[in-house]
Amino acid sequence: MKGKDRSSKPLAGGKLSGALPSSASRVVRQRGASLIQLVFYVVLASFSVVATVRLAPIYMDAWKVRSVVNSMGSETALRGASAREVSQSLNRRLNINGIRHIERDHIAIQVGPGGTEVVIDYEVRVPLFGNLDAIAHFRYDTVISN
Repeated sequence: MKGKDRSSKPLAGGKLSGALPSSASRVVRQRGASLIQLVFYVVLASFSVVATVRLAPIYMDAWKVRSVVNSMGSETALRGASAREVSQSLNRRLNINGIRHIERDHIAIQVGPGGTEVVIDYEVRVPLFGNLDAIAHFRYDTVISN
């Protein structure tokens, strides 16, 4: 075997081990996103960012409203208070927290034998794109025991 080129030695199938691969096996499949896929991902990402930026303040305000309603239910100073006193306390708390989009007709206060029930039921509409709006509906309630 001295001096012989090993690359020209035939293999079991009759092919030479050092032969160049055929042209069909040289085709390398390209990877990556096409332009249409890239545009789709950019549109999807921009829609997600715009929706998050527009909806985040609504949900932050809703968390504040929920916190106000829950704190009213556990406050002992409001026990036995009239509907007017509860309404004034609620309005003061909403103003302190910067909640301005809740109107008088969104609030229901009913005094009953078990206590005073406070219900805030409202919805917020936010424009997203052109004539496409997002609507979020919230309802929070608590009972202030007597």
